[in-house]
Amino acid sequence: MKTLATTSDGERLEHSRPLARREKRWKKLQRRLSRKVKGGKNRKKAKLEVAQLQARISDARRETVQKFTTKLIGENQAIFVEGLNVAGMLKNDNLAKHLADAAFAEIFRELESKAHW
Repeated sequence: MKTLATTSDGERLEHSRPLARREKRWKKLQRRLSRKVKGGKNRKKAKLEVAQLQARISDARRETVQKFTTKLIGENQAIFVEGLNVAGMLKNDNLAKHLADAAFAEIFRELESKAHW
């Protein structure tokens, strides 16, 4: 997946891949966490580190979606979205991680709420 969305006039939203860019660090932190003794202070610190990284990934994804949907709603009077079977596509082992990272459901939800607003 190179583009997250393409408008009718050819404008494309590039997929920022927040998880893919931080995946190596995330795996390293998860391994460190799994090696810590349960109930220890160092485990709590490692758990906090993992949570902070996951929050950064989530925030980056949300920021991309917010900017794109706000721009679309502001520039267009009518918006049509292709119906995708995202749940079915997530069952594909080769694409699941990248599709989940793209946050299609979040884009649809944001477009709908901003259009009603």
